[in-house]
Amino acid sequence: MTMSTKGLLYTAVIALAVTVAYDKYGKRG
Repeated sequence: MTMSTKGLLYTAVIALAVTVAYDKYGKRG
């Protein structure tokens, strides 16, 4: 595993942002 803690955190933040954005725009669209 070459993933650092920063990398994992970054991935988690991206995933969360995508989920929130999808939920937001998905329900409005």
